[in-house]
Amino acid sequence: MPSTQQADIVFGPFQEGSYEELGGASPRAINVVIDPKGVVSKRPGIAAYSVAPSGVVDADGITGLYADNTGQLFAIGGTPDARHIYKLLNGAAADLSVAPNSTLRGRLRPTFAETEVFLVIAGGSNIQKVNLSTLQSTQLGGDPPIASHVVANSSRLAANDTIVDKTKVRFSGISQGTVDTSGHEEWDNTGLTEDGGFFTAEARPDPVQAVYENTNEVFVWGV
Repeated sequence: MPSTQQADIVFGPFQEGSYEELGGASPRAINVVIDPKGVVSKRPGIAAYSVAPSGVVDADGITGLYADNTGQLFAIGGTPDARHIYKLLNGAAADLSVAPNSTLRGRLRPTFAETEVFLVIAGGSNIQKVNLSTLQSTQLGGDPPIASHVVANSSRLAANDTIVDKTKVRFSGISQGTVDTSGHEEWDNTGLTEDGGFFTAEARPDPVQAVYENTNEVFVWGV
């Protein structure tokens, strides 16, 4: 009888034999980092979260989850136009939306932007902010646009305008550090660099449907 041999197939980058054996299939890495030698390591910053509430957080469901840079976990409730914001910790959900104007308005899926001080949330209406130190939830000041998407980029906040200037992305003034946060609540288009302004998605300016960021770039989607 013919002899048989067994050998491990290495599923990693730069392993030419693996790609040939898989017939063109590519390996997938989720929450891990694979170095050029094929060593698999856990992605930095990944940690187990085992204290999520076992009961109901919001009777109308959860429409969004966000973990900030320090590991705090926030959930957005599902009540249309009055969605409560919760902090999840130690098996419990603390409701941050008990004061007036502390709920997230709108009916669209929440989007999040994080600064050194605030967690900023948009969901199709007024933009909301949560102070990450005090956990106070209030509406973002400075007359920002009614927005479905908000991002943090280059020390500014930027958001689309779903009501007035639908073809533009508006941005706030500059704010750095944790002492003076007033720049993120200055949205006036005065032409001064410290104030807000706007840009238009070129080369075909059409209604902006979504805004996202990656590192130091802003991506805009039209219709």
